[in-house]
Amino acid sequence: MNTKLQGQDWINIILGINIILGIWLFFFPIYLNGAHGVAAWNSYIFGAIVIILSAIAIFKSQVWEEWIIMAIGIWLFFSPMALGYFNNYDVTLNSVDLGTVIFFIAMWAATMRELKPWNGHLRRSQKG
Repeated sequence: MNTKLQGQDWINIILGINIILGIWLFFFPIYLNGAHGVAAWNSYIFGAIVIILSAIAIFKSQVWEEWIIMAIGIWLFFSPMALGYFNNYDVTLNSVDLGTVIFFIAMWAATMRELKPWNGHLRRSQKG
């Protein structure tokens, strides 16, 4: 019995972490009780999208899911300034920190899918 984790297993673990981060993002306004209006809706909408896309990516792996999640990470990083809730320290810190982590996790997963190092050696995936 081979218990060594393969590359796809690591991607699924990382995407599972992204699901947990999406859940945290979704429920943070409720937990904090200080995020209202646009900041709360930003967390609800993009937290739900991260959860859904990460779950889809676990079962049907496509690189486009990670690209969208990376874009969401960038949005979360800049959304406090763009939406005007930069003065709410806790909500801003949560959005910036989660945006950064979500971005880098998705970038790592996309890179792993493209390189597929578990095929024996690092090589680009071949179409067809």
